[in-house]
Amino acid sequence: MPKTSLFIFFDESGNYDFSDNGTKHLVMSAVCTSEPAVNLKILGDLKYELLASGINIPNFHASEDVQLVRNQVFSSLERLSISAAKSFWIRKDDSRLGKPGLVNVYKQFGLAFAKWAEVRSEIFEGRKTVLMFDRVLHGKDQRAFRASTKALFGTLEGSSFVFFHSVHMDFNGQIADYIAWAHYVNLERGEVRPTNALPKRLSELDNLFDWLEAAK
Repeated sequence: MPKTSLFIFFDESGNYDFSDNGTKHLVMSAVCTSEPAVNLKILGDLKYELLASGINIPNFHASEDVQLVRNQVFSSLERLSISAAKSFWIRKDDSRLGKPGLVNVYKQFGLAFAKWAEVRSEIFEGRKTVLMFDRVLHGKDQRAFRASTKALFGTLEGSSFVFFHSVHMDFNGQIADYIAWAHYVNLERGEVRPTNALPKRLSELDNLFDWLEAAK
């Protein structure tokens, strides 16, 4: 895989229920790598080791994995080929959110990550950028988000592509899931063990709206 291509895998933790029954927080994390196949090998080896020990693990999903599996995944993160990671979070009752709902929230996160890409331009310089989102949006919403996100990331030097794949199908997306979940449980219920297990280089976290205001 040529290192002139940069892959960014996104996943979120929390839910998109904006009623009183929903989660209070929502976190989206991005993982950047120019060597996604290296990460497939590391986590693929872990998956098959777990299967050989009698643990049925079709894929890694932090909120559902047992603690033994989580410990193994967190221990593997330091060895992964990741050039940068960034997470943003919101409280769903933040008045700056405006119209609640899945599409608007995705647009807000997309804007924040595009602005972050401008700040961290040394990572993206001269590269094709491939953005991989989970298959949450569908139909016209997916098409509209793809177009707007390509335009935002189009300010970078290289071309960009936006795809929607199930996070269950790629270990790189599952890395983003683990990072987002670690931050989410800390924000939502004060559980610090997962965030303490994150390597420092993967722990960068900001409130989305505070960060956007500071970046103006």
